[in-house]
Amino acid sequence: MTSRSFLRTMVGVAIVAVVLGGCRESEQDRFVRYEPGVYKGMKKNTPLSEEKLGALRTRGRLQAGSGT
Repeated sequence: MTSRSFLRTMVGVAIVAVVLGGCRESEQDRFVRYEPGVYKGMKKNTPLSEEKLGALRTRGRLQAGSGT
């Protein structure tokens, strides 16, 4: 009987360890309510330069299969 209670205790400790392991500091204060089209980050995105926009457009056309 003691080995069975010891096993239960160890399983309980393992479960607690796994649950507490998921409470990392990096996981705290994350946004969990998402609204489509609404940016809730801290820092605003900087606008892209014309050069980068042109490169993205070119890459999009190449990926779409349109070489023009």
